[in-house]
Amino acid sequence: MANFEIIQKVTGASYYYRLVRLLDGYIWNNVLGVWAATVAWADSMITVTESNASGDYPLVIPTTMNGSGDANLTVYTLVAGNKTDAIAYEQQVRIGGIFGF
Repeated sequence: MANFEIIQKVTGASYYYRLVRLLDGYIWNNVLGVWAATVAWADSMITVTESNASGDYPLVIPTTMNGSGDANLTVYTLVAGNKTDAIAYEQQVRIGGIFGF
């Protein structure tokens, strides 16, 4: 959780996140709303919007997300919008089911 503190209370930053399912390595395609084996980087970017210039950046999960299981959630600092962007935060999360989002 220490890395998450870096994201909080920094106003005016630009972040996005990507999800990769651990079971099969599928990536969430945010444009088509499906899990896929190959996804263009730009199509997998889920924008993180600052809440009321507060420095807080809530991670909003797409309403179209389906399935369940564990995934790597990686938050990037938006610079180029590709794999060269720096990782700001990374965590394994549970999707779906009783304890998932």
